[in-house]
Amino acid sequence: MTAKKRSKGKGQRPQQARTSAASERATVGRALDSPPRPGLFGGLFGRRSTGPSALGRLTTALGRGFLAAGGSLPILLVSFVALFGEWAVPIAMGTRTTPRFLVTAMALPPIGSAIDYQSAQALGGTAGIVVGFALLVLRAFVVAVLAGLIIGVLEGGRASLRDARRGLRAVPFVVAINVVGLSALLVGGSLLQVLGFGLQFLGNVMLITALLHFLGFVPAIAVRERLGLIDTLRRSRAAASLAGGQQFTFCLLYVVALLFVLPLLGTLNESGGLITANPSVSAWLYGMVATYVNVSFLAALSYRWMAAEPYLATQPVRRRAR
Repeated sequence: MTAKKRSKGKGQRPQQARTSAASERATVGRALDSPPRPGLFGGLFGRRSTGPSALGRLTTALGRGFLAAGGSLPILLVSFVALFGEWAVPIAMGTRTTPRFLVTAMALPPIGSAIDYQSAQALGGTAGIVVGFALLVLRAFVVAVLAGLIIGVLEGGRASLRDARRGLRAVPFVVAINVVGLSALLVGGSLLQVLGFGLQFLGNVMLITALLHFLGFVPAIAVRERLGLIDTLRRSRAAASLAGGQQFTFCLLYVVALLFVLPLLGTLNESGGLITANPSVSAWLYGMVATYVNVSFLAALSYRWMAAEPYLATQPVRRRAR
């Protein structure tokens, strides 16, 4: 009798194992077939997949961005020369400012566009409008050249004059997103005034983040592809939607770093709040560090676009041979 029980138990074990394996496969199948969960704010910023993001990890993008910007002398040289120009032009116009301006001088659109607008408002009237638009175009020129140099590095080469010329075709596109971003900030800022100071400030932060979320890939797309403005904007929106809320989180991280973390660290410099035309050496050094952070985020956005490009391309993407 004991032998029968043992043989009966041995006969059941394989059956139980098969049942367990079948149940596990069914569970995995249901997980793969289940629809993706909604992203941040429902479907506004796309659908968040249960698996890995098509754009890769945020830490990977940031690491590649900081390495690409910091490991290229032409990128650093263009960035620091542009930083000096961002300081010298307002001073030449007679604008009185403090060295803390150096922290946000090289901010990405639309923040940089708002800074140019504020600088030009010191002139007032028609002169302020003309100078403001000229600053907007100059910033677009700098961002486009930097995008071209960054793409050249990310493609496996070295930043060269050819990459800078390649980036020039992105100038009209960056001018367009500067205009769109600045217009949205001006209109949105006026509408948000009814909420009171606290909610207005929070609303402005979210508006800036949303604009960067939808428009942040435009410089890289304009360098890598030859498309019209509308198609470029659509592809930027589509790429951002691939990662859903993750891309919004990435943009929010940049906005928080630029508007809160870097200025907070800049207050450690005693001369940071003084109105002067000649910042101290320490102020310039910190401004260069902040510029490096801004350019690194531009490089990280370019890297994330290159990760998203194969999912959106209608034909194979050409890459430079290593």
